[in-house]
Amino acid sequence: MTESEGLYARVVQKWPLLPGRALNALVAIQSAISHHISETAGREMEAGGIRPMALDLLLNTWVGLLHCYVANGPFGRPRARRSSGMGPRFWTTSSCS
Repeated sequence: MTESEGLYARVVQKWPLLPGRALNALVAIQSAISHHISETAGREMEAGGIRPMALDLLLNTWVGLLHCYVANGPFGRPRARRSSGMGPRFWTTSSCS
């Protein structure tokens, strides 16, 4: 994420202007991520590691928070990548929540 954060932030901000092939690629990437999150979250819910919830809500919340986080780079650390140096904390906290 850190290596491509700037590119991803621009894609998130400009997605309505992307050509069809680029939108298809973005949907494919998000679909692959959703698949892996669904599998992991399902196992964790069954094992009691996380609270049971609807997977569509979990995935939409995660994507929304991620997009809010990368799109609002000027708030907080304007010249640094927002995910750099955060490690696991990036996935558990957000300035957009």
